[in-house]
Amino acid sequence: MNFKATIVDAINDALKEQKIGIYDLSKKTGITAVNLYRVIKGNNFSMLTLSKIIRVLDLEFFITTEDNVSLQLDKNYLNASYYIAEIAVNSLKENKITAKEIAHRADISALTLSKLLNYKNVTIDVMDRLLYAMGVETSNAR
Repeated sequence: MNFKATIVDAINDALKEQKIGIYDLSKKTGITAVNLYRVIKGNNFSMLTLSKIIRVLDLEFFITTEDNVSLQLDKNYLNASYYIAEIAVNSLKENKITAKEIAHRADISALTLSKLLNYKNVTIDVMDRLLYAMGVETSNAR
């Protein structure tokens, strides 16, 4: 399953399991109910939004690289973008792939990739394309 689908499914499952509604989650995360509704419907959202949701719902994800290195994404990471940027930087170095090549594979602009590699906030769709291009699998720990 791709990164975005795994994330959205886990959020929806956690909301049901924990019996938390959109408005309660909104109060706890500081994210508007409208934006949370977009998240649970699978629309695009920022990695910063994801980080806030992960912390409140206590979610964990495992990201496994092509080299079978499994990395955990959980509430201890203040911004999921930073964490995934680390994975991207390490993967580029280890596999000797240029940033231009991975940007092309992921169908993202060099500027967007540069933002990620410089630990800036990007959207879930960008992350999804990047992780797919890098051959990274994502799973929910629940």
